[in-house]
Amino acid sequence: MPDYRVKISAKLPMTADILLVRVEAIEPATFEVVPGAWMQWRIPGPENTILRRCFSIACDGQVPGMLEFIIRKTPAGLGTKWIFEQAQVGDELILAGPNGKFRLQDSGRQRALRSAEHPPGDARQEGRQARHDSLLRRNK
Repeated sequence: MPDYRVKISAKLPMTADILLVRVEAIEPATFEVVPGAWMQWRIPGPENTILRRCFSIACDGQVPGMLEFIIRKTPAGLGTKWIFEQAQVGDELILAGPNGKFRLQDSGRQRALRSAEHPPGDARQEGRQARHDSLLRRNK
């Protein structure tokens, strides 16, 4: 897992507690990533410490030398506090990775994904899912 020296090129607020952070590679000049990967950020911490925080890559990696991350501010989180309140466009930092092996592959089998907002046992979501499944069967 190589280290990348990057520069923050954009901090775009999406909501009050979510930022899109774009970084550009300095060295090496390009990234080798695939969708589903994540990078470990090395963030300045208190008393000259280095915090290590992991964030998922939020782009497909098709633009050479550029990655995007969508980051939610964590209450009392030192890493996201630095990103939201202190990090500036032009700041440099080190990212390690990419990491992760989650990939959807065509297995020929039906896929089922469940939303974290509707945990198992949520009757409303299960009812919607049953209606959706019924419509899929009728339209085959």
